Amino acid sequence: MGGEKLLNTLVYIINKALYNLMGDTSKTISRVSSKYLMDYLISQKITESRKDKIKEDELKKIVIEELGLCDDYRFYEDGGYIVLEIINPVIKESLIQLKKENIPVVLSPDKILMYMLCKMYGYKATKPCVEYDEESNKVIWRCKKL
Repeated sequence: MGGEKLLNTLVYIINKALYNLMGDTSKTISRVSSKYLMDYLISQKITESRKDKIKEDELKKIVIEELGLCDDYRFYEDGGYIVLEIINPVIKESLIQLKKENIPVVLSPDKILMYMLCKMYGYKATKPCVEYDEESNKVIWRCKKL
């Protein structure tokens, strides 16, 4: 099984299990996980930045080149929403399947990235939802801005 298939399988299994075990309270896991991602990146020498000092260009390089999660991403404000577009994402099949089964995404590298970027720019966001745009091959996360 290739790395991409393995990652999609794990994202699907973990999300389905967490949601079935914890229900709606499981949704806070990605927000909490984003706090631990920097610890891991530092421990693995993927970054030398301190927790609160990483800049978006370095984070983008890590996401694209080191972790290989996508070809690019765009993060921007759109009215009352914060949007993260993941371009040519590795994780898409699991998100599509979870959506078909009406299971919210509890834990995903994309969702963790969304929370990290929100914190970096001082946004408070809630109710993240995800969709996949097959035509442009983008996973689009949209959070309501508080």
